[in-house]
Amino acid sequence: MYTTRDVTICIKTFERPTCLADCVKKIRKRYPDIQIIVVDDSKTPGGNEHVDKYLSLPHDSGLSAGRNFAVKHVSTPLVMIIDDDTLFIKDKCIESMLEVYNSSDEINLVAGRLFPNKQHEWYGKFIMNDELELHFRKSDKTIAGHDIYDFVINLFIADTKTLLENPWREELKLAEHTEWFWRVRDKMKCTICDAAMFKNTSDKSNPEYAKMRQRKHFWKKQCETIGVRRLILKR
Repeated sequence: MYTTRDVTICIKTFERPTCLADCVKKIRKRYPDIQIIVVDDSKTPGGNEHVDKYLSLPHDSGLSAGRNFAVKHVSTPLVMIIDDDTLFIKDKCIESMLEVYNSSDEINLVAGRLFPNKQHEWYGKFIMNDELELHFRKSDKTIAGHDIYDFVINLFIADTKTLLENPWREELKLAEHTEWFWRVRDKMKCTICDAAMFKNTSDKSNPEYAKMRQRKHFWKKQCETIGVRRLILKR
C-alpha cells in the first residue's frame, strides 16, 4: 500500500515566482517532509529553499519538456503533477488520493478536484468522429467503485514508470493536455478523488507569462498531432 513517502510532487513553473512560493508554502504546511521537485524555464530562474530539487531549463523550454525533466529526477514510485498556481486548501488530500489509488491494481492515475468552478470540471470520455469530442463527466467503466475517465485535469498522482514510458510531446510547449490523454488512453486507468479539493488561482498578472500563455498556434498543433481538425467540448 502506497503512502505519502512514496510520492514526489513535481511542479513546472514559468515567470510566476509568487505563485510558486504560495504553492510550495501551502504544500509544506501540510506535508513538511514530502519530496518536491521544481523545474523552472523562466528568463531568470529563481529558487526556493523549501523544495528538494530546483532545476532550471533554457528559457521557454515549455510545459511538456519541464514535466518530462522533472519526472526523470523522481526516485519514488509515484509522482504528483501539479501546476505552480495550484493551492492545497484541505488537509489529507494526498492521503485521500492514495486511498483511491490503492483500491485497485488497475488504477494508475488519480486526479484531484479544483475549487468548485464549472470551467475546472475537466474530466470525461473521448469520442472520435470527424473531430475529437470531449464529453465531460461521462464514463463507461468503473473499477473498485470508481468511475474511469479518458481524461482528467493536470493535477494527479500517477505511476512514475508509466510517465517515464509515456512522456509529453516536447514540441507542444502549451496545449499538451488533450493530446497526452488521448495518446495514453489505453495505458492509463484514470479516476478522480472527490475528497481531494484544491484551488487554482489562474494567475496571469505577469505580462510576460500572459503573453506566452496565449500562443494559439500550439492549440492548432495539438489538433494536428492528434490528427483532427478541432476539439469539440461537450458539456
